Amino acid sequence: MALAGSAIHFSFSESVIEEINLYLIQVDAKRDFSHGSWKTRQHVFMSVHSGGKIGWAEANPSHNNANFDFKKWASFMEMCKGETVADALLRLEKLYAEDSIKRGQIEFGQMALYDLLGKLENKSGLEILGYFGRSPVNALYTILDKDVEKAILKLKDLQKATKFNALKIKLFGKLELDEKLIKAVRDEIPNNCYLLGDPNRGYKGETIPSLISIVTKLKEAGLDGLEDPSEMTEEEWVQLQQAVPAIDLVPDHPLRPAKKALHSYKKGMGNLYNFHPETMGDCNDLKKLFLQIRKDDQKIMVGDDSFVGPACNFWQHIAIGMNAECCEAIEKPNENDIFQKVLEHKPTKVDRNGKVSLVPEAGFGMFINEKKLKGLAQGYASF
Repeated sequence: MALAGSAIHFSFSESVIEEINLYLIQVDAKRDFSHGSWKTRQHVFMSVHSGGKIGWAEANPSHNNANFDFKKWASFMEMCKGETVADALLRLEKLYAEDSIKRGQIEFGQMALYDLLGKLENKSGLEILGYFGRSPVNALYTILDKDVEKAILKLKDLQKATKFNALKIKLFGKLELDEKLIKAVRDEIPNNCYLLGDPNRGYKGETIPSLISIVTKLKEAGLDGLEDPSEMTEEEWVQLQQAVPAIDLVPDHPLRPAKKALHSYKKGMGNLYNFHPETMGDCNDLKKLFLQIRKDDQKIMVGDDSFVGPACNFWQHIAIGMNAECCEAIEKPNENDIFQKVLEHKPTKVDRNGKVSLVPEAGFGMFINEKKLKGLAQGYASF
C-alpha cells in the first residue's frame, strides 16, 4: 500500500488507533513582531496510541486567548480513532485537499501519525518520508526584542548558555531602529556568525528601488540574510535579489503553503528558502517543493513557530533530513519547561558546537511520561 502523494510503500501495521490524547500548554512569554506581540500562546501536545506504540505532535494554534477551545480545534482527529495509521493518513490528506482542515492541522496530525507509523514499522520517520540527510545542521537561535538594551541582555545570556553559529533577530520595518538593532547585535557576535534579520514584511509598500536602498543599508549594518522584507511578486523577489547579491534574501511567506508554492516558486527569488512550520501543509507537498528547490541547487532552512516541545524534535529531524543550512525550531525551556520535565528520551540534541545532531530511531524516537504530562498540563481532553 502507498500513501496518496507518496511513492513510498510499506506493509503498515493493521493495528488501529485506540486512543488520542490532547494536552493544553499555556506559554506565558512575550514575543514581539512587526505586526504586534504575543503575550501568551496556547500550545497543544497530542499523543496517538496504537499497538503499544505512541506518536507525538505539537501545535501552536492560538495566541493571546486564554479561553482557546483546543479540543474543538483538534476535533478532526476524532475521525481517525478506530482506523489504521495508513487509513488515518489518507483521511487527513483528503480533508486537507478538500479544505476541510487547515495547514497547521494536517501538519499536527501527520506529525503524530508518521511518528507512530515509524514506531510500529521499526523504521525512522525520515526513511518513511524519504529524506536522506543525516549530518548535523546549525541551530538558529532567535532574539525577538525591539528594545536594543533588552535584546543585548538576552544575547549575552544566550552566549553564556551555548555556542551558536547562526542567529536570527526580529526587525520591525523601521530603518533607523532596524539598523540600530543590527549594529548592536553584530558588535557582540563573531564575524563568522551568520546574522539573519526578519522584518516579517515590515517594509510593505516600498518600491523596488526603495527596497534596494533599504536592503543595502541593512547589509552594511551587518546582516547576512534578510527574510521577507516586503510583500512582493515572485518576479520582484528575483529582481531584488539580483540587485543585492551580497545579502541572502530569504523567502518565507511566498512558500506558504507548499501546494501553492509548487506552482509559484521561481529560481532566484532568494539565496536561502525558509520552510516555516505550521504553514507548509501536507508533508507530501513539502517533499515535492523541497525536491524542486534542491533541483535548482538552492539553499534551504527550517524555521519555527515558537514551539516548545515535540514539534522541535520533528522539525529538527526534517532539517537534518533535508541537509538544511540551519534549524530554528529549538526547544525553549526559558519560556516553558513542561516538556523538559516530562521528556524521557529524544534522539536529537544541540551539541556544544551549536549543531543539531541526530541518531535515527524508530519514528521520531521521542518518549514522554504521559502521566506526568497530564498532571502538569493546563488542560486535557481525549477521543
